[in-house]
Amino acid sequence: MQCTLTQGAFGASNGAANGPNGLITQNPSVLPVTVGGIVSVTLSDQASLIAFLQTGGTSNMLCGNAQPAPCPASLVVTNGSPIPDPSGSGSEGYGGGVLTGQTIALTLNASLSSLPNPPVPAGLSDMQLPVGPFCTCDANNAVAGPFEVPSIISNLPVVTVSDLLALANAALQGTPLSVYDSLLTYGDITAALDAINKGFDTCRSVCPCN
Repeated sequence: MQCTLTQGAFGASNGAANGPNGLITQNPSVLPVTVGGIVSVTLSDQASLIAFLQTGGTSNMLCGNAQPAPCPASLVVTNGSPIPDPSGSGSEGYGGGVLTGQTIALTLNASLSSLPNPPVPAGLSDMQLPVGPFCTCDANNAVAGPFEVPSIISNLPVVTVSDLLALANAALQGTPLSVYDSLLTYGDITAALDAINKGFDTCRSVCPCN
């Protein structure tokens, strides 16, 4: 069994992440969280996480969809501001769209499972990515899915959640996707992140779909 939360949950001001007993509230050491590389986004604290997530917009490299463009530099958000591309209660991911938010969410999920005394099952980073459509079951055997990591991701040397995060961060910092596969898209990476974040939402195990 593995336990994740979605980027929407991480961006909500109450509930499973940020409520009085929320995973971030009770484990603040997982912040700050940084995604990208040469160009990056850092959310310094809980207020910034709530302000920045969830992200919307087309998946791209950081600054890829930025308004105003180009981005002036890497972004550090402290105390919930500044958010240079606000959209409702979240942002446009500093030009990276949904890819930014999904990467932040999976990074936090992996970090929570890697704490010395993790509040969730350990080992998410080392979990092998499911190949093909998969379903997950909660403790009551309620089935969710199917979810799917796109086949183009499965055909890369991207085997574990840690590998997927490395790919996502490289894409966000602007590494050309053609380095990996000429047909790889930002949307493919986002879909893979989403499959893990949603597939194991609030603690689930892979199980038969029928």
